[in-house]
Amino acid sequence: MPPEQEKRVLVAADEPGISGLIRDILTDKGLHVETTTTGEGLILKAEAYRPDLLVIDFFDHDGQILEKLIQKPDLNKIPIIGLTHGNEPPIMIPQLVDFIPTPNLDINKLIGSVKLYLNGTPDLLTPGVV
Repeated sequence: MPPEQEKRVLVAADEPGISGLIRDILTDKGLHVETTTTGEGLILKAEAYRPDLLVIDFFDHDGQILEKLIQKPDLNKIPIIGLTHGNEPPIMIPQLVDFIPTPNLDINKLIGSVKLYLNGTPDLLTPGVV
C-alpha cells in the first residue's frame, strides 16, 4: 500500500469539471479526495475533512478566503498547491508549496507535486520565491 493512500486532499475550484477531473485523477492514484466549489465551502470542508493538502484554483478563490483559512490555527499548516491562470500565483502565502498554470493544466506536474508534498519531503516555499 503506497504511503499516500491514507492521505486526504481537498480540491477547491468553482468549475465542477476541473475539481471533478482532479478528484478522479487523484482518487485513481489511491488518495482520498473531497471537492468544493465555493470559498465558504473551502473553509467548512477544510475544518471538517482535515486534509493533508489543498489544491486551490486561485482565480476562483480570492485572497480574503485564503486569509481566513490561514488565520485558523488548526488549518494554517496545510500546504497548498495553487492553480493559476497566469505564470505566477496572484498571491504569495507561506503555505503555498507549488503552483501550476492553467487552463492548460499539466496533469503529470500536478500528480508529481501532490505526491511530493504528501510524502512530506520539501519545505514550504519562502514567500516571494517560487
